Amino acid sequence: MNSTYSRREFLNRSLAVGAGAAAIQLLPIGAATAAAVPSHRLTQSHDPAVLHRWISAVHSSVKRERYTPTNAARTYAYFSVAAYEAVVGGMPRHLSLGLQLNGLPRLPFAARNRRYDWPTAANAAMATIAPALFADRAESLAELADLEAAFRSERAVAVADGPTINRSVAHGRAVGDAIVTWIHADGWAGIQGLAYTPPVGPGLWQSTPPNFGTAIEPYWEQVRTFALSPVTTCTPPPPVAFSTDPASEFYAQALTTYHAVNNLADAQKDIAFFWRDNPDGTTGLPSGHWLLITGILIGQLGYNLEQAAELLALNSVTVADAFSSCWTEKYRTNLVRPVTYIQQNVDAAWTTPVNTPQFPEYTSGHSVGSGAAATTLTALVGTVAFVDNTGEVNGFASRSFDSIWDAANEAAISRLYGGIHYPMGIEAGIEQGICVSREVLGRISTRKSGPVG
Repeated sequence: MNSTYSRREFLNRSLAVGAGAAAIQLLPIGAATAAAVPSHRLTQSHDPAVLHRWISAVHSSVKRERYTPTNAARTYAYFSVAAYEAVVGGMPRHLSLGLQLNGLPRLPFAARNRRYDWPTAANAAMATIAPALFADRAESLAELADLEAAFRSERAVAVADGPTINRSVAHGRAVGDAIVTWIHADGWAGIQGLAYTPPVGPGLWQSTPPNFGTAIEPYWEQVRTFALSPVTTCTPPPPVAFSTDPASEFYAQALTTYHAVNNLADAQKDIAFFWRDNPDGTTGLPSGHWLLITGILIGQLGYNLEQAAELLALNSVTVADAFSSCWTEKYRTNLVRPVTYIQQNVDAAWTTPVNTPQFPEYTSGHSVGSGAAATTLTALVGTVAFVDNTGEVNGFASRSFDSIWDAANEAAISRLYGGIHYPMGIEAGIEQGICVSREVLGRISTRKSGPVG
């Protein structure tokens, strides 16, 4: 499948705003409940209810705590890896990610010839790492603890085998404890609270209206990636040379954004707000949007726990590394945002329909994350039509897509419609995300039989 376009093809396709696929009935995120079935030796005998419920709860917590885009992606990836590692012992065709992901040691493995309830193990593992990822966030920790207790009780009743439940809890906690140690060594704590003074000069990023906040995560390059190594592996080509000359290519980039915003059709405005996903407490960030889409696909495709755990882990790790790659580039180039450039050089009264977040322009995080997610998800599930109903909680109508790539390209172009990016930041971002996905999927393997894609 040709997933990328030339600059002209990309803009012409996106500015046209085509119609999506017919609506499909999907399993709502968080709607699944623990099935009353006995324990089984293999994860493929279980439904993915535990993952659906934790996806919903962690997404809610990330939104509540207003995590940064990079920390949101980091958080989702750790929870997904913990769930996968807790159940991989019941997946005889699959491999642990221990000794594959950066810094991750060999993990506790389930004992052979002993029975485990794999949903209970996944539940315990995710609950064990929650305090490391939501430290001092009392409301979120209480909600996640309640989820763990409720799900464990449901499984205890369904399985009616105390030793198996206890063994499964112990295994999940052992996996979780090992991952907590891995989390604490990733460098995130060391960059919290560090002062940052943005460099000053022509074409460099300045804090943007209307919030004029401080730079978000300027030192993220120091946080360990999951599989990408080094973080600069997928460095994009440099942006167009900065210039204020009306005849320059840079000025033309700004004019494209300017005219796109000034001539938005209602359908394009809907796209801008549907994919907004800014760190303002109303969304779970772009990585969270793709996490929920992954949950939609799991429900639609009727995946069992084995299939769902693999899909979540690979996609979440890919997207987390995509944001690390993107943030490294953002603060390497420190490029001025369109709203600043246009107000200073084109139209002093110009504003954007979507608030510009407080970090540099190049490349587009939505584009990098979406390019990575679409590449990974398509490698695992193929070309699948689906309905994205994730915006309903914020009053947005569901959107239908013929493929995962159609959704990814719409997410990317939404940042042009919102006035957030120049076309070059979007186009280079998609290619950067594709590169990250290919690198990650080429470095790690979940299948004993070979690559997944």
